[in-house]
Amino acid sequence: MFANKNHSSNPETNNSHSTCTGDELGIGRISCNREIERDWYRTLYDHFPGIYFVLDALGRVFSLNQFGASRLGYKPQELACHSIFNIFCCQDQAKLQAEFAEFVQPEDSGYHQKVNVWEGRLICKDGKSIWVKATALTLPAIGEDIVENSTQAIENFQLPSVLLVCGEITVPKIVLAQENSQKNWHRQNQAIAKLAKSQAVEHQNLTE
Repeated sequence: MFANKNHSSNPETNNSHSTCTGDELGIGRISCNREIERDWYRTLYDHFPGIYFVLDALGRVFSLNQFGASRLGYKPQELACHSIFNIFCCQDQAKLQAEFAEFVQPEDSGYHQKVNVWEGRLICKDGKSIWVKATALTLPAIGEDIVENSTQAIENFQLPSVLLVCGEITVPKIVLAQENSQKNWHRQNQAIAKLAKSQAVEHQNLTE
């Protein structure tokens, strides 16, 4: 019913079909583990509840996590290779751009991780704005394999050098104070205008 298998007593013959050495199997296992680890970190990056950008030294978007893209109403590829400052409120752009340019300046002594924090308004695709606390972290040199495996087009693109984590915050107190001050000023002006108008009418009645 079954074909007979011939077993040779010669170990060289028995091992003739074994094409992987122990070292090769070990390397393959390590490579597989690295792929699993990379996929796990990618999943964590995409679904972590925050808005995560990876930027080059010019502030152009290398990648954006899925959660952040959904919160802003964009697809990640819509923002790839575009300046991060384009989706900040126009009143915040100049200040953030200047501080970012200073932040990414390389140091003579080599790589040292730097951290900076800003507050500003990100503009969603539907035009709504959300206040965020943006924490920027400089990244060490990234391996060429990561760049090669990226789905982003990186022609004329600098290597990723900054991780920007944007966490949503309530409207800053200083902004609320300014808004309340403007409202109070507007109310005072209206009250003064009404008083002036009533006095003018009263004066007119008296002269008649």
